Amino acid sequence: MNETLEQAMARLRREFGAGAVERLAAIRQSLSQLDDAAAAADALETLEREAHKLHGGGATFGMPLVSRLGGSLEELAGLAPAELDRGRLARLVAALDTVIEAGEDFSPADEAVLVAELGDDLVAEEDY
Repeated sequence: MNETLEQAMARLRREFGAGAVERLAAIRQSLSQLDDAAAAADALETLEREAHKLHGGGATFGMPLVSRLGGSLEELAGLAPAELDRGRLARLVAALDTVIEAGEDFSPADEAVLVAELGDDLVAEEDY
């Protein structure tokens, strides 16, 4: 049986969600390496790469908040390790974890609350 476009998009969103869990794990691993001067450059590269994939994939698969969070992390990854706001990084990663873990159960009301809590930590919607 051929799947409809709607079914295919739903399947692709689920696959993206599963991959997002792995990307988030790679982001967390990279954050744990930022204090090691020898590993910091590679850690930032990993952070930027995985955040970029979330940024683009979120937009592609109808998950604009994942895209904004990924874009926010990607923007931070472009900074030198000494310039990084570790608190902001932690808040963005925690928010991304919340959204990814909730999956389709993450409601528009949940999104509004999270966006309000993040405030300036999140890149402006028109910038992502």
